Amino acid sequence: MFSILMPAYNEELHIEEAIRSILDQSYQDIELLVVDDGSVDNTWDIISRLSKTDNRLKVFHPGKLGKNGATNYAKEHAKGEWFSFFGADDIMEPGILEKWYDITKRFDPLNDDIVISSRIKMFSTDKRYKSFDGIEIPKKKDDVVKSGAAFLATRKTMEELFPLPVDFPNEDGWMKLYFEFLADEMVPCPEICINYRIHDGNSINKKAKYKDFTEKLHKRSIVTKTFAERYKDRLSQHDIEELNKRYMLENYRYTGKSLKIIAFKGISVADKLRALFLSNSVLYMIKVNLSRLFLGRS
Repeated sequence: MFSILMPAYNEELHIEEAIRSILDQSYQDIELLVVDDGSVDNTWDIISRLSKTDNRLKVFHPGKLGKNGATNYAKEHAKGEWFSFFGADDIMEPGILEKWYDITKRFDPLNDDIVISSRIKMFSTDKRYKSFDGIEIPKKKDDVVKSGAAFLATRKTMEELFPLPVDFPNEDGWMKLYFEFLADEMVPCPEICINYRIHDGNSINKKAKYKDFTEKLHKRSIVTKTFAERYKDRLSQHDIEELNKRYMLENYRYTGKSLKIIAFKGISVADKLRALFLSNSVLYMIKVNLSRLFLGRS
């Protein structure tokens, strides 16, 4: 069985569409666990109503826990052998669970530390974000995306990955690090799995002012230090040094120390360029305006 975890906060506009896109999948052996993270709109009323029409939908109302706390709560109640996360404002691509299921037959979910990685397509119903419509990540179909929005992982992986640290705003950074440094294998599935909605409510807004963007990015990125501390007994010395470099680079980016970024040794040119483009408001706006070139269109 697949367990799909969905924390939700004030998602009355989109959550019914998100839920139906999952429950209407051709592969039916699933449970969808939705945790209302202290919403003050009609989110709870909507998910409570929907839960009465399909017993695969399990809803919880524990109060305000934060996104990672709500995800931890969902995982504690999940019974599946395979796990995925899903945003309460996104739309699942039809047929993707069936395609994932075909891949899972090759693995033992209780003993294999395996992640199946698919692809994301952006879309928006807000005309201000129409320039993002149709962008696919990753651009190459045989690449894997180390993202919390596009994976299916074994129970063994989830037991190693959890609990998510609640001091950080979301799960993405933590999971990307686990997938990169500790998972035994990332299995590519070239299909689109999620239609990722771009709107004002995204955790990092695509058109945010630089000050807001850099604060949110910093809170996400410094997770490298906590990750290295938790898994120090499993990580190699080389991996720990790499994580420390990323932590230092992020602090240089956050404090706008461009010269230190340029002179930083032991990191790739691509990582330097990314840090530079996100280190001040002028370069940030250039990156935003050239985002199609960075991401690519389908």
